[in-house]
Parts: sequence; C-alpha cells; structure tokens
Amino acid sequence: MEAATAAGVYIPHLCHHPEYTPHGSCKLCTVKVNGRTCSACTFPAMEGQDVLNNTKELNDDGKKSHKCCLLKVIICALVAKKPETANCRQSPII
Repeated sequence: MEAATAAGVYIPHLCHHPEYTPHGSCKLCTVKVNGRTCSACTFPAMEGQDVLNNTKELNDDGKKSHKCCLLKVIICALVAKKPETANCRQSPII
C-alpha cells in the first residue's frame, strides 16, 4: 500500500492505516500481483511485480466488499441499544 501511494497510485482501502498492523479484513484494497489476487495492505511490494488494481473484475469485487462492510456496520448499529456508541469492531457479527 505504501509503495503504491509513494508511486502516486491510489488503491481504495478502508482498514489500512500506516500506524496499525495491516490485516486485510476489508478487502477493498484487493489487487492482482503476478496473476494472484491479494490484499495490497498485507502483500509485500517487490521490484519487478506486475500489479493490477483497476480492472473490471477487481472493481466489481470491490463494490461487493464495500456493500458487505456497510451492511455489517448497519446491522451492528441496529442491534446496539445506542447506535451512536456501538463498537462494531468488537461485534461478533463482523
């Protein structure tokens, strides 16, 4: 993720933050590296890799992942007694 950012390439992401250990849970940063699908935030960048991040297949998968993440947050908020204070990251639903 940092290599792409440094090269001026934007990769959509939700859970990535430079101060946290990457875990690849949101799947929005899914890319293809040398034909293999992986999360950009957890896959180490190396010189000579062929990285695709803007294909129809990846964009369609990203939309599905985004909808899934949003749905989980909505469900968590609806289940919580006080939605504004819900801690969805600790919810067993997610």
